[in-house]
Order: sequence, then structure tokens, then C-alpha cells
Amino acid sequence: MSATALAIRDVDGLPNCAELERVVLGASVLRIDLARDIAERLSASDFYQKPHRLIFAAIKSLLRNGSEITPSLICEEIRQNNSVGLLDGISFVTNLVTMCHPLPATLDHSIARIKESAARREAIKACAAFTERAKDGSAPWSASVEWAKKRISNLEVVQNSSLLQSWREVRALHLPEGDQIIHELERGELGLLNAVTNVGKSTLIRNLILSLACGRPFANIAPLCKPRRVVLLDFESRLRRLQKDTDKMLQVFSDQERALIDENLQIVCDCQTNDEPLSLSTDQHMTRLTRDIRAWRADLIIVDTITAAFNVKDENSNSEVANVILKLLIRMARDAQAAIIAAHHVGKGGSEEGRTQERAYRGRGASAFGTFPSLVLDIVADSTDRERITLSMPKCKGRKLGDFNLQLDKETRWFGLTDHPVVKAPNSYDLVMGVFSGPGKALRRAFIEETLKNKVAVSTITNCLKRAIELGRVTQPRRGEYMLAEELLSLPTPIEHCQT
Repeated sequence: MSATALAIRDVDGLPNCAELERVVLGASVLRIDLARDIAERLSASDFYQKPHRLIFAAIKSLLRNGSEITPSLICEEIRQNNSVGLLDGISFVTNLVTMCHPLPATLDHSIARIKESAARREAIKACAAFTERAKDGSAPWSASVEWAKKRISNLEVVQNSSLLQSWREVRALHLPEGDQIIHELERGELGLLNAVTNVGKSTLIRNLILSLACGRPFANIAPLCKPRRVVLLDFESRLRRLQKDTDKMLQVFSDQERALIDENLQIVCDCQTNDEPLSLSTDQHMTRLTRDIRAWRADLIIVDTITAAFNVKDENSNSEVANVILKLLIRMARDAQAAIIAAHHVGKGGSEEGRTQERAYRGRGASAFGTFPSLVLDIVADSTDRERITLSMPKCKGRKLGDFNLQLDKETRWFGLTDHPVVKAPNSYDLVMGVFSGPGKALRRAFIEETLKNKVAVSTITNCLKRAIELGRVTQPRRGEYMLAEELLSLPTPIEHCQT
């Protein structure tokens, strides 16, 4: 075996699956039946690393000769046919077998990935060669075009490769550490901010983006950090109102912080393109916007609000919401390499949507709104103070924060943390039990439904009454009538949770 070392390097940056190549080679050495199958589906030129090409060519040669396949025979075959040997010789080939034990269940997937990478490399090389031909003014242009067409038509396009990845493949990936933009929301992820109307949602959003742009901490969701680049896509406000409100908020910042905000905050508001209002449902608009945001290297994108940003026919359709809104936002986050927070209306403050037990699904419309985001934040108005809100985190992929209150300073237009105790909003069960106020008085079902009209759905009322009867809280003196159990008449209405 030659002592010449052949280094394995990725010097040209071309697409490759070097790790999968080693797995396939190891399987070929380990079992001769697999070697025959792989030899029919791959050629030596499909392998990216030169040592891998030499090994595979030697394996195919041994198969043609009807020989066994062992590390020593492979190295001897390479020595006889090539002037350059392998680094570490037999031990190099033996290590390939070790890597492939036990055999991966997705060998077909590995072969398909190798073929695809080889085809991509050939396409890149063909394009580069065509570019050189195009620069050569002495060469006939028509001949260059025909040459390019022939090369492209000969490229093999791998179809129907498996989407599965073995744990060996996943473990070998070198994945970068996630960059957390706000609490537990990283680049490429989608967050949802639910709020009823006129509760301070836009004010909270502007507080957040101004803080991030200059590196200030905000509430509990944005810790002290380096200044972040933020894009606000405001589809609800007029530019004049946005300017006036933001100028008022900027009074609390120093000159240095304002300079950072000037540099790190981009606004899209009252925007038109090609003489039509900007819409994220329009492919051209979305593509152009994503391209500009990525070129600016944004860290966070705020969409205010989903309903205004997209053209949706049926907000209650899970299929439409998933395909027309949420998947597009996730793709935008990944293409722009930024995190996204999309604001969404809950609906009327007294509606059942605003009090549903699964608070991740409080957003108006389809339940998909609570399914796709990695982070869900809820804003709930405090019934005792119009300038106070409760911020909760019903869904979080990491460390979940408890509910906390924010108090608005009307002069500065800033929300600040307050130690005022959090007041829990009544759920559907609380509202149903609250109807029973008179001692020993039986209530007809029609009266209960009319009292809770537009607050609790009829089906939810049925479930809550059934639960109350099971718990012994309510009795049924007659069919269609309900009353509090006698032992509860002198007690305050209990707070129970109804499984709806």
C-alpha cells in the first residue's frame, strides 16, 4: 500500500453527502448482497470524495471478478490500479464497516441522496462551463447553446427519494445553535399574539420593537440583549397615527438609544406596490417583501394583524388558515432567517373565544391558529382597570412564564411590570354556575341559554351542566330544570373547570 496520503476535503463547496457515502460503502463491504444491489444503482463518479470513488470502483471490480469483498482486497485492488493509495489503508476501509453496524434502515434514502447530490454537482459544473463558453466571443453562440441543452437534458433528476432520515444521519448533522430573539422564540419560528380589540395590542407591539431595536429589556419576554433588527408590517394603522404614537414613546429614550432605533427599525405601513395595497396573500408581494427583509438581515418581523395582512375567505376553516396563512408565515420566517410574531384578534371580549380553557386556541377562527406557532402570547384586559392588562403564555416550546400584569402609563404610552395580583378571567363553567343566584330557585334550560347568549355556546352549556350534576353541584328537580344543590345554597359559587 502506498504511503501517499489522500486527504478528504470539501474544497469546492459543491453539494455532497460525504457522510452517507461512507455509510453506503460500509454496507457494501459488510454484505456482498448489498454490494451487488448498490453497484447496480450507483457509479464511482456519483461519489464526492476521491477516496470513496476509489473504494467503490474497487468494489465493483471485485464483484465483476467474482471475488470476496474485504478491506485488504479492496486496498490491494486500489494499489494495482492507482498510483495513489488511501490514508491509513486497511483501517480506513474497516472504519467504514464499523460506521455501518448495525445496518441503517434507510439505505435506499442514502443512495437516492448520493445520486441527487451528484446530479446537482454536474448541473453546477455544466452552468459554469456554459458561462465560459458564453464569454468566449470567438466560439459560435448557437453551438454553445446546443451544447448546454444537451448537457442539461442528460442530467439525471432523482425522483421520489425518501423523506426519512436515520438517527445516524441526523446525529451527523452540524446544526447551528438557535438564536433566541425573544423569550423561547428563535429564528425561523412563528409566534402568535392574541388579543381582543382595543386592549393595547398595538401599543404593546410598539413598546416591544422599540426596546429590541436599542437593546433594552421589555417586560419578561425581551431580556437585556444586543440591539436587534426589527421590521414592523403594520396593516391596520395609518402612517400618520403610527408616527405620532411612536414619537411619544421615544421620549423615554436617550439620544444614543434613539440613534440605534433609527438604524435598527424598519416600517411597512400604508404601503402599496404596483398600485395595489400590500397583501401577504399575493405571491409577488410576499416574495418581494421576504427578499428585502432577508437582504436587510432582520432578526424579528411583526405582522399586525393577520386578518388585515391576508385575504381569507373563511377564517374558521382549518385548511385555509393553515395553507393560506400559517404555512406562508413559517416559510417567510425561514426564508428571511428571522423570527415572526403575528398579532391576531380574539374577537369580542365577552365571547366564548376569549374564555376558552385551552388558551393557546383563544384566537378567533380555526383551531389551526393555536397549532402551528411555537409561541403563543395572550393579552387579557383587567376588568378592574382599563389601563392594566394580563400577559400570559399558554403555549411555549421551552420554559413557560407565569401570567403577569402590565400597567400602561398614559403620558409616556409605555407598559410596565406591576405587582398587582393577576385576576383570572372566568371560564365557561364559572359563567354557567354564576347564573344560579337565587336560593332554591329552579331555572329552566331556555332561561340559562338566553342569559348566556353570545357568551357560552349551547353545547358548552350542556357539558357544564352535566359536569355540575356529576359533581353534585346542581340537581334536576324536573326535566329541563336545574337548581343548586341544597348544601351549596349558602356557599359562594365554586370555581370548577369544565371539560368542553
